Amino acid sequence: MTSDSPAPTAPATVKAGGLTLRLTHAPAQHRFLAETLDASGAPADRIGFASYHDAGGERIFDHTVTHPQHEGRGVAAALVRYALDETVAEGKRIVPVCSYVVDFVRTRHDWDSHLA
Repeated sequence: MTSDSPAPTAPATVKAGGLTLRLTHAPAQHRFLAETLDASGAPADRIGFASYHDAGGERIFDHTVTHPQHEGRGVAAALVRYALDETVAEGKRIVPVCSYVVDFVRTRHDWDSHLA
């Protein structure tokens, strides 16, 4: 990390579709990750990700995946909300290319002023 890079953000723990999820940013992988947590709060399974690449002051979201057995439970929505909030906190503009992120920001206007 360079001196002008933002500090890493803390993981978020959220509930979605009856699951307890830990959402994290993995900058080296250019991904935001969703993992289920077991009863003790330890990571159990990685069940989704949102990938991106940065271009200057823009973060371009190009793919979002939720494992098929967890689709329709709000995992992708929780993950993308976290990813967009983290992107704004880092001072980057949002460029939705992935169809899921495009639809997400089209129907929720919390990030309108941060779209490139």
